[in-house]
Amino acid sequence: MPFAGTFVKATIKSYNVATVGGLYVDIHKQTAANEDTNTCTTVFTTQTNRPTIANAHYAGNTTTFEVSTFAKGDWLCIYVDVGDTGITVLQIGIEVTPT
Repeated sequence: MPFAGTFVKATIKSYNVATVGGLYVDIHKQTAANEDTNTCTTVFTTQTNRPTIANAHYAGNTTTFEVSTFAKGDWLCIYVDVGDTGITVLQIGIEVTPT
């Protein structure tokens, strides 16, 4: 059942260690009102706030969101930017608090 809420934490985990560079995840929000358009808004206006797996690590997280709420019917798009990581399996989680 769709519900409204607030983003609390975004995490990424890999089952392989990042070997070079990093892996970055960008999360975009698609509103119900724009569901039939190509209009998504990133929830991280500052790229350094995105969840990141740095070189020689397996996981990363963030609790900093510039767009932190969503309404009933909104949905999320996940974009992954791989910086020469060597990562082959990835888990992405978004923790929310219902309102």
